[in-house]
Amino acid sequence: DVERSRGLGDVYKRQILLIAMVFVLEIISSILGMMRGDYELAVKAVNSVSVDEWAYNNGIAVMRLTDGTLMILDTKMKQVYLAQEYFSRDHVSLGPGAMKMGIGARIRIRATYHPLQANISIKDLPNIKKLEVIRGEIEAPSIRSEKGVMRGFGVILRAKLGKRCLNDMRPCIDPLLRILRERL
Repeated sequence: DVERSRGLGDVYKRQILLIAMVFVLEIISSILGMMRGDYELAVKAVNSVSVDEWAYNNGIAVMRLTDGTLMILDTKMKQVYLAQEYFSRDHVSLGPGAMKMGIGARIRIRATYHPLQANISIKDLPNIKKLEVIRGEIEAPSIRSEKGVMRGFGVILRAKLGKRCLNDMRPCIDPLLRILRERL
């Protein structure tokens, strides 16, 4: 009778251990998924806008649009950055004072809020959860070089994208580009 009870307790212990392992594996796989980013989302973005060239690296899609705008899509954070002025270099990044965006992401930003932020209402923008106008520098992996960076500077739009924007970016990106060109 005692032998049987002890055996049944071992079964319960194994079941609890198995459930705990499945739970831990789920957490680890979701964290790894965030670190990798979403390549499909990057491809949707490229197909939604007019792109001259683009690259994808570690969850970051960097695109040079046909109008000359630099578009950076962080597929992990579901954010897009737009800058009209930028350059590409094979050099050291913004450095230790820069803020690292997202888990394992290679977007760095050093900026302050722009005073024109107050003049823009996101009510006019479909499925943009949050919009920030910043002045400074943003850095992402280069389109052309593995060791290089693309650096946007000046006025930068940072937009947190809603679900509809993630499915088709054109209706969301076009108004943002208009804001960047006309108002800023």
